[in-house]
Amino acid sequence: MNKKILVVLSAMLVIMLACSLPSIKTGGNGEDEGGSGDGGGILLGKDEPNPVPVSFNEGLASLDSYWLTFQINAIGPDPGTSSSYTVESERSKDSDSSSTYINNLSSSEDGSDYSSSDNYIYRVGNDRCSGSDAEGWDWQSSTDAERELQELTNRLIGFTPLIENPKFVGEEEINGIPSNHFSFSVSGLGARSGAEVRVNEGEYWLAVDGQYLVKYSLVLEMSMESDSEISRIEIFLEMNEINQPVSVSFPQGCIDASLEPEE
Repeated sequence: MNKKILVVLSAMLVIMLACSLPSIKTGGNGEDEGGSGDGGGILLGKDEPNPVPVSFNEGLASLDSYWLTFQINAIGPDPGTSSSYTVESERSKDSDSSSTYINNLSSSEDGSDYSSSDNYIYRVGNDRCSGSDAEGWDWQSSTDAERELQELTNRLIGFTPLIENPKFVGEEEINGIPSNHFSFSVSGLGARSGAEVRVNEGEYWLAVDGQYLVKYSLVLEMSMESDSEISRIEIFLEMNEINQPVSVSFPQGCIDASLEPEE
């Protein structure tokens, strides 16, 4: 079950990062145009900063450039069984380019089910290339009209991470960005299953200017029917090199693939 959750969450993020397209605009401080900006039920403390982030793809679209790291680790419930999904992505608005690296690892307790895969996605303008030296490269070129349809699709999958009843910790500087730090915990864990909740720790940092996520962490651990059956999920996201110069170019494998005749 942990692995299924990992795949779904990671797939959503990869689609957005691979497209690197702008999202629907919203008002300042996380308010939707025409909406109340109440953050779906999150209550704002008096004299405290707004804890509601803008949607994830809107936050990315507001930046000139960035380097993003996203990781999900799923461990258990069988001892030694684990899987992880790591995404590293950089984007430059000025050059209309991006690159994304994806690593997927999984292993079983006895080592009989171990797998590791790497994949790369490069985009410069309307040209896109994906694959790896080991598996080969796939080259695609889009027209302006096709690109516009891709933009529309990307707007439909914007999301915000799980946040419940956040508490303001203080203002801190994260990776050179003045940010508001909040902590939270997830409600209702174990209510249906009766499992013991061992760890329930969430925290995140929002940019003071822009309300986008600069850093996010959520760690959940539950003990199932016996102490030997422990499920743990770790989710980490961090933004670096925000609005710093970024250079993205196609590797040689992509250039070679672009020269191959279409079938």
